[in-house]
Amino acid sequence: MKKIILLLITPFLLLANDKNVGLEINPFRLVMQESDYNSFSGSLSIFLPSQNAELRFPLYWSKETYDNHTETTTTLDSEYRYFINGSTLDGMFLGAVARVAKLDNQQDNKSTTKFGAGVSLGYRYIPENSNWYWGMSISVIRYISGENHIFGGGGIDTTWIDNDTKGIIDIDFFKIGYRF
Repeated sequence: MKKIILLLITPFLLLANDKNVGLEINPFRLVMQESDYNSFSGSLSIFLPSQNAELRFPLYWSKETYDNHTETTTTLDSEYRYFINGSTLDGMFLGAVARVAKLDNQQDNKSTTKFGAGVSLGYRYIPENSNWYWGMSISVIRYISGENHIFGGGGIDTTWIDNDTKGIIDIDFFKIGYRF
């Protein structure tokens, strides 16, 4: 997984100038690793100063194992953020999100690839004279293809808390990043 992430971000880092590229991670996911649950959440951002915008490419991966049963979720998003205060670095933003999700249930030998679209709202803060930043956001995404409930759930979708339903509400409460 680390090799894939490094391969994906290397071209962007080589093209980075004027601190228009950022890398973010969710530190809580790194701290909360357990023997039966592992996850990673991070993203690559390309800041577009002349457009008060940002292109962001979040990656999420989780693997949960219980009773010799393994469920793996991988999502890759493409997000366009428009900063409503006229800045591309910090402040409030509105966004549009496209998502690809790959879900794999090894016990039942089921897997699916889902495609979805949605909107986001958030805030980013960069201290003065710093390259470090933190942010938070909420995204609402509706899947338009792919199978639901492959992890054993079923019935009516009453909550949108995971990628195994017809939609998801993603909350990034605390991501830290660095601009290059």
